[in-house]
Amino acid sequence: MSLALEERLCFENVVHSAQIINLRTGAAQKLLSSMGVMVAPGDFLDRALVHIRGMVACGERPAGPLGAGIDTTRVCAYAEHSVVLAAGQRVTGKHFRECGYSRQVFTESDHEITVPARRGPGWLPAFKLPNSRHVDRRLCAEFQVLQELCQVFVPSGEPTIAQPPWPEVVGVVALLTSVSPCMSCIGAIRHFQLLFPEVEIGVAMFG
Repeated sequence: MSLALEERLCFENVVHSAQIINLRTGAAQKLLSSMGVMVAPGDFLDRALVHIRGMVACGERPAGPLGAGIDTTRVCAYAEHSVVLAAGQRVTGKHFRECGYSRQVFTESDHEITVPARRGPGWLPAFKLPNSRHVDRRLCAEFQVLQELCQVFVPSGEPTIAQPPWPEVVGVVALLTSVSPCMSCIGAIRHFQLLFPEVEIGVAMFG
């Protein structure tokens, strides 16, 4: 059993025992910080907001039904990467996803990308959350972005969560999510760290 799988099973058990679906922004940021995830820099946040507002008419915080709260069915994720691959090639790019099947997709990269099927095998684990078991967390916006980044970083790899770490991949990733990530996506961020231990990841989020 790999370290990633051991840690994943432990994390899932804690989440289900505590009946947690999502942490508020402050608590989520503290949990990510304890995992070694940095806060994404302000200049990235500015670029991400410009991009999201250009892609989504309702902006980064769409109003919920009858104008109350935030519409959590319109979650967006935007990421930028700059990494050196195992073969020594530096690649950079931008990625945008909305949650769900029929939402908008944007990828701009100097490296060819083959995006895995949404419901097919993937690099990262997702799991059903308490009181929300009907929701397929593989369709979360940030999860889709992270899956695509895995495909960029190891283009010849066969997607599987049993992959060994790739310390040869070195660089940085910045990720913005328009709401705090669900617990399944926080687990996916941790798994991403384990896959690419030499890639520094920074995350920014809204409420």
